[in-house]
Amino acid sequence: MAADLDACDAPRPERGGQQRADESERRGPAARYREFRRSLRLNPLFDLSWRIGVLSVGGVVLAAGLAMLALPGPGWATILLGLVILGSEFTWARRSLEWTKVRAVAARDRALNPEVRRRNQLIAMGVAAVVVVAVVVYWRSHGFPGPVGQWILDHVTQ
Repeated sequence: MAADLDACDAPRPERGGQQRADESERRGPAARYREFRRSLRLNPLFDLSWRIGVLSVGGVVLAAGLAMLALPGPGWATILLGLVILGSEFTWARRSLEWTKVRAVAARDRALNPEVRRRNQLIAMGVAAVVVVAVVVYWRSHGFPGPVGQWILDHVTQ
């Protein structure tokens, strides 16, 4: 009887399921996601449910990003996040994301061009100088804070 108990306590050879779980832990999240999606595709109902869920979540995030273009918040970052979510399932979103990446790299390259940057800095300094001169002329002719400034102060302090 004691020999039977010892045999039960002996370690068993690893089975395929345990070995697959260990392999999935060693692989990265992208490989685990692809394996998960492959398993969902085997059942059409699960596949359709997953795609509807991704479309819903990605659409809400994308709509929130579009709203944040006018409202406070990180609009462009949220739009890109929505495209990434949608791009995990839909080819059109993946293509839109690639198109956006190409345009962003081109804009970055234009912004980092030293000649363009110098020109933009000179334009900004010129506009700032014009604004400063206009404020000084206004204050000299009307006094500080002037009629407009006084009107603002009267309405803010009420």
